Amino acid sequence: MDAFLDALAAKTPTPGGGAAAAVTGAIACALGEMVAAYSIRKDADATTRSEIEHVRSGLANCRAMLRRLTDEDAAAYQALTEARSRMRDGAGDRVALEAAALAAASVPLEIAAAVSTALALLHELAPRSNKHLLSDLGAAGVLAFAAARAAETFVKVNLPSLPAGSTSRSGLASELEHVMTHARTLAAAIEAFPAVG
Repeated sequence: MDAFLDALAAKTPTPGGGAAAAVTGAIACALGEMVAAYSIRKDADATTRSEIEHVRSGLANCRAMLRRLTDEDAAAYQALTEARSRMRDGAGDRVALEAAALAAASVPLEIAAAVSTALALLHELAPRSNKHLLSDLGAAGVLAFAAARAAETFVKVNLPSLPAGSTSRSGLASELEHVMTHARTLAAAIEAFPAVG
C-alpha cells in the first residue's frame, strides 16, 4: 500500500486516477468480503450459507479483476501518452492514436463495470448481513460508487480522442451510461438499507 501511494504521489504519469479508482473498488470488494465472512452464522441453513458464499466469491472475483485493471489502466495511459508524443513529433499516425485512446477509455469502463457488479453483490448481501457490520457494508457501497464515478471521469475524458460518430465512441458512451445508471441505483439502495446509515 505504501509503495502504491508513493507511486501515485510521484511526479509521474502513472499510476494515476484510473488506477486509484480500481484500487478503491478493490478495497470496497475486500471490505464486502469481510462482511460476508462474518455474516455466515454457525446456525445458518445450507441455502443461506450458499447464498452468502456466492456473494463472497463474487466479490473476491471482482477484487481480482480490479487488481488486474489497476495495472492495465496504467499501461493503457502510458501507451496513450506515447502515441500523443509521437503525433506531436510527427512520427505517429492517427490510427495508432485512436487505438490507444480506445484502450484508455475501455479500461476505466471495465473498472466501472466491475464495481457495478460488486455493488450488485453488496446489495444482495445487505438483508443477510451480520447486523453489527452494516456500517462496513455501507462504507463498502460508498467506496464502490466513488470508484465507479472516478472511472467514469476517465472514460469521458478519452472519448473525444475517438472519431465523432464512430461506432466505438458511441458504443462506449452508451455502455458507460448503462453501467453508471445501474451503479447509481444500487448505491442508493445500499445507502437506504435499514441501519446502514
